Amino acid sequence: MTKPFLSLSLLALCVGLFADSTSATGEEVRSMWVSRFDGWAVSNQTTSKSKIDEIMSTLANNNFNTVFFQVRGQCETYYPSPNEPWPSTYGYASPGWNPLQYALDKAHEKGLEFHAYINTHVMCSGTGPGKSTSPEHIYNLHGPTATGNDNWLIHDENGAPVSDADGYAWMSPGHPEASLWTRQQIMYLLQNYAVDGLHFDRIRTPGNTYSHDPVTQARFEGEGNPDNVGWDDFMRRQITDDLRRIYGQAAMIRPATKISAAPFGIMYKDSTTQYQGTGTQAQKVWYQDGFRWLQEGVVDFMVPQIYWTVGSSHPYEKLLADWLSHSGGERFVVGGSTTNSGSRTVEQLLAEQQETRTQSAAGWCCFSYQSMTNYWDSLKTNRFVNKVALPTMPWKSAPTKGIITGFVTDADGKPLTDARVVLENDPLKNAAGTASYNHLTGADGFFAILNVPVGATHKLTFSKTGKMNIIKTAVAVSAGHVTQVNAQFSNATPVTRVIGTRDTDATAGIYTEILGNWGNTTAASTAEGAPISSRYCSNATIDNAHASVSFKPILAAEGIYNVYATIPYGTAIDCPNTNWTLSVTTPSTNGLAQAQATETVLASGTVAFVGTPESAPFVNKWGTVTSEVRLPAGTNTTLTFTRNDSAVGQNDRFTLSAVKFEAVGSVPVSMSDFSLE
Repeated sequence: MTKPFLSLSLLALCVGLFADSTSATGEEVRSMWVSRFDGWAVSNQTTSKSKIDEIMSTLANNNFNTVFFQVRGQCETYYPSPNEPWPSTYGYASPGWNPLQYALDKAHEKGLEFHAYINTHVMCSGTGPGKSTSPEHIYNLHGPTATGNDNWLIHDENGAPVSDADGYAWMSPGHPEASLWTRQQIMYLLQNYAVDGLHFDRIRTPGNTYSHDPVTQARFEGEGNPDNVGWDDFMRRQITDDLRRIYGQAAMIRPATKISAAPFGIMYKDSTTQYQGTGTQAQKVWYQDGFRWLQEGVVDFMVPQIYWTVGSSHPYEKLLADWLSHSGGERFVVGGSTTNSGSRTVEQLLAEQQETRTQSAAGWCCFSYQSMTNYWDSLKTNRFVNKVALPTMPWKSAPTKGIITGFVTDADGKPLTDARVVLENDPLKNAAGTASYNHLTGADGFFAILNVPVGATHKLTFSKTGKMNIIKTAVAVSAGHVTQVNAQFSNATPVTRVIGTRDTDATAGIYTEILGNWGNTTAASTAEGAPISSRYCSNATIDNAHASVSFKPILAAEGIYNVYATIPYGTAIDCPNTNWTLSVTTPSTNGLAQAQATETVLASGTVAFVGTPESAPFVNKWGTVTSEVRLPAGTNTTLTFTRNDSAVGQNDRFTLSAVKFEAVGSVPVSMSDFSLE
């Protein structure tokens, strides 16, 4: 039974002879988790500062370059927050100093990157504060005593709130208000502290029987689930989309900020993974979709908690290999290890660190500082002999893509939750992989679309149940920049109009024959909604060779319209060269009666009004003239068709049944579009 361990020890010692065998680039992440349980978070300020000094000095002296320092454990902060109380360590009151700022300054003094380590989904441990706090603790506001939608706790399969699971009260990741709260605290920290990174832990649920709270359940059954995916996929999406919004909003504040997470080491096992052993599969049980987080770029790097040794029943080397092979090839993986409270041998820890180099991971991290006493010397002697630079992140240092973010509101300016935002040709696809991803807004109306190709012709479609779509075209995205597009829905709803040439509905619009000798015909298009007869022009005269008609729709509201035309089937209908022009007339604003209105041509082109074969584009169907044109309310729009044939025969009829102005999108009350450097 001891042979495998002895062989492993000998191997590790042999590897250790090649001291500081760093990666080929000479760059790697050398990091340490420093939690609130690592001796510094005590009530005595002098003791606490001394411990922080020691931590930063020890890490720097042992040639580490990154510290993940916990600043928020359970909706309590180790910095002054306008929204959350100080921790119980300080009696939920100010200790008279700022531990985060002190630790940040000391880390930077020692040349360490400082990543703010934040627990995202735990509300509190035990039974909560047990008293009122200032600011009031979220547990008191949205915990067990809260009712209805104000209760943010995870709920079990019976719809009952759960205040203790795995030692904590957890917030539902499917409750938009709870998710927004966490994001707001993260953004406050980022706006006020020059941290180098944001590092997330407890970014999960405690099991896959949660969270059937009424808000999450309603969203699953409604517009919060646009792809109609199953429960597990829906719950995974909640956390992934939260990360996407965090990444996008962080880029608006400080784009250089590195964002990471520390998920469980076993993501899942299938035909694509080397690991086939036992243990919790975080993707299935805790709704951590870690591989997808890397592939979709909602984090810059991952630090999976691979808390098993090389060659064990849960082989560190195989689990690390799975993370690397499922990373998508761009984002980084930093192998996470543990001393297991100091019970790991030096050789075991060295072997794990060596695996990160052998497999070309971006670096290594260990949990946690307080248990490192017996490992410092061996790590420095055998692994971290010299200081090294951190790996460059090309998607940050030399980006080739951009980001689109924005806020979506109703006509009164109130944020819309679960408004859908779709980027045409988005590289990120929906659940079926057949169309662009359905991005949803958070409780503040915020959305973020990451990794957008550079270009000036992007198209966004905003939709919300009960409202006409908003379409935004010509959205420009540049490399490394955030383009913000804010959309406000209008209460005015555009209406589709059909204008017939013979049976004209006076409420739909005005049909006018400008040139040519026109007559009635019983030939009619069978397109849905078309009138039962048509008008035609066929005599072989010069006027009829250039016959012309116009349509003026009466539009109830300004909007985005598709424009169609339809003709009947007929062998005598032959106008292959028909010009069309869509224009808008703007009345003069100088108040003079004789002033001329201004006519602006919005679009023009040529269509073929030919009556055979029946598959021809306008025969018995609504054929497209032009698409997604913004038109004003009223009668200021004119669509003109002009026959353009130098000579026509007696039977070469110019025939039209009707045109249709189809409302496909509303015009927002306001829409801003600007780039953030």
